[in-house]
Amino acid sequence: MEFDQVYISYRRRCKIIQLPLTFPELKFAEDFEVYDLYSAGITKIFKALIGEDSACSKFGFLPCMATHSRASVGTLLSASYAERINSAANLILTDGNTLLDDDEIDMCSVLRMNEPFMEFMREHYPKVAGQTFNLTLSN
Repeated sequence: MEFDQVYISYRRRCKIIQLPLTFPELKFAEDFEVYDLYSAGITKIFKALIGEDSACSKFGFLPCMATHSRASVGTLLSASYAERINSAANLILTDGNTLLDDDEIDMCSVLRMNEPFMEFMREHYPKVAGQTFNLTLSN
């Protein structure tokens, strides 16, 4: 089973999921954002996908793997997104105006961009978040 093949099937199936029908308890606006899905039980979608493909021949193990990642089922960790964040940080913090090294700048940028997700995690999954001081670096 080739990853590219199952990923294409997975993406096609995910595009036709009707979120307002799947999550009637959420009030979807016309211009909803991904942050509006934080409180959605995304596991419901993955369990439905597993039910549709119990042999793992259509979607591979993607839905199964997603249900095993506690509290981060719906997150998107995209390399292009991370690159855009770091590019923005590099425009602001150049070699001449900071004492931070490149890795520290990257870490600060990612923490700042993920602040809403981190706040959600602290509120709903405090043991998973594991933050001693219960605040984000950008606060």
